[in-house]
Amino acid sequence: MHYTRRPGMARAIRISSLFLILNRFAVLALLAGIGYAWYERSEQSYWITLTTGLVCIFTWIVCAFWSARCRCQLCMAPLLSRAKCNEHHNAKKSFGSYRTRLALAALIISRFRCYFCGEEFTLEQSPKKPDRGPVKDRYVTTIRRSGSLPKKD
Repeated sequence: MHYTRRPGMARAIRISSLFLILNRFAVLALLAGIGYAWYERSEQSYWITLTTGLVCIFTWIVCAFWSARCRCQLCMAPLLSRAKCNEHHNAKKSFGSYRTRLALAALIISRFRCYFCGEEFTLEQSPKKPDRGPVKDRYVTTIRRSGSLPKKD
């Protein structure tokens, strides 16, 4: 499992995942609103459908803005953007989309698997290594001083 190198990348993946999921629900609500407006044929149903359509467009724009910053750190493929690359042979879909599965995993368990290279990443920061500080009072012996090499003529 790999750690994300920058906290900005983890934040961008979380925000983009949130708006991708909101966009999926907004599209479903828009379809339901269109069906309701067609059945009801009232001015209120048209306003509800229009508002849902605007929410759908807004979430799509915000998702596209934040997902442009999200790339896999190993293969540099765009994670939450549309891409025409070949997916990994073990990549799995959720609700018919690789991006939806990645977004759900990033939001729920803070881990995801790149669907291009198949590597797993966590959105948490790597643990800090203790600082050992500089080495003091240590005599450095070179190979030539130790006598392992023949002397120059």
